[in-house]
Amino acid sequence: HQINANLVYTLPFGRHQRFMEHASPALDALVGGWHVSGIFRWTSGFPITIDNGFTWATNWNIEGDAMPNGPLPKATNTKHAIVNGVDVGPNIFSDPAAAEAAFRPEWPGESGVRNNIIGDGMFNIDTGVSKDFSLGEQRRLEFSWQAFNATNSVRYDVRGAQPSLSFDPTQFGKYHSTLTTPRFMQFALRLSF
Repeated sequence: HQINANLVYTLPFGRHQRFMEHASPALDALVGGWHVSGIFRWTSGFPITIDNGFTWATNWNIEGDAMPNGPLPKATNTKHAIVNGVDVGPNIFSDPAAAEAAFRPEWPGESGVRNNIIGDGMFNIDTGVSKDFSLGEQRRLEFSWQAFNATNSVRYDVRGAQPSLSFDPTQFGKYHSTLTTPRFMQFALRLSF
C-alpha cells in the first residue's frame, strides 16, 4: 500500500492577497510572495520470507522457505535488538533468537510459507519554503529552501535482512542497509528575466 499527497500553498499575505492587501511596497516585500510546499508519503511494509537455510528445495527455489513452528513473531523493526543481553543493532525482530525459534525447515512434501512477515513501513515528508521578490515588471528573484526526508525517518532494506535459519541468532533478521537517505537540505536562488 502506498499513499502520496503533495501540496503547494501560497500564503495569503501581502498585496492582492486576503491579508494585508493594502500593504506598503516595503511591507509587501517582507510578508508577500511566500509559498510552502510538501510531499507526504506513507507506505506499508514489504513482505518478508524466512528461508530455511538449507537446500531442501521443494518449492522451486534454490533454498526452501521455512515453516511456522508456532505463533509468528511480530516484526517490530527495532533499532536495538537484544540477544543474550547484547545489543545486536537494527533488526526486524526485537528478540531475534525467539523469532528464529518460531520457524523450522520444511519437511519433504512441504513447500514452505512465503511472505509471512511484514517489514517496516515508511512515513516521509519532503518540504519547502520559497519567497518571490519582484524586481520590476520583467524580473523576479526567487529564494527557496527545501528539506528532503524532513523527519529524518529511516526505512531499513528488508532485502538485505532476509532471515535464514542457517544464520547465527544474532544475525537472524538483522538489517544491513537502508532504503532512505538521511535528512538533506538545500537552498537556491533563481533570477528570472
